[in-house]
Amino acid sequence: PGPEARPTPEARPGSGPNPGGGPRYKGLNVSASELEAIREACAKPLDLQSGEGYRGPIVDTHVHTALDNPQGPFALALLAEMNKHGVSRVVIQTDHSPDVTVHPGLLSVYRETEDTWGKIASVCPRILPLIYAFDPADDSSWDYVQERLNTGHFAGVGEIEFVHSKLGIRKPVHSKTMDR
Repeated sequence: PGPEARPTPEARPGSGPNPGGGPRYKGLNVSASELEAIREACAKPLDLQSGEGYRGPIVDTHVHTALDNPQGPFALALLAEMNKHGVSRVVIQTDHSPDVTVHPGLLSVYRETEDTWGKIASVCPRILPLIYAFDPADDSSWDYVQERLNTGHFAGVGEIEFVHSKLGIRKPVHSKTMDR
């Protein structure tokens, strides 16, 4: 017996197109007004609290965002916390989903979320998104990765599942995409 079959986003109850015609995941995109608010929050000074010990800026290199988060409000809340606690930069990626390379519907949702974080990073260089929505074993994935990297808004490639014992994932570490 292999790993438990997982339905595509379109097949899950309450997911895919809603009866009203809208997508299940709301808030994957960011509005112009949200981008402006993000730009303003990004420019605010850090609160480098007084007291004993280290009082300089901090970099957080491991933040995830869930697909169910409205991405613009999440970015604003993240920046508010960053400013409050002296965090100068964050590296962010969508949540892990080993199924992302198996289900085209899920892959497209992850890519849309990545596009949104690229837009957010274009107005706030303190936010460094990582590229995750690609299959490392698929040689054609290089075009997607290269396109994102060429925008200058992505900090690099994020966490990738090469091996997952419970889900039966076995991806080669070396492929044309990964070697590039």
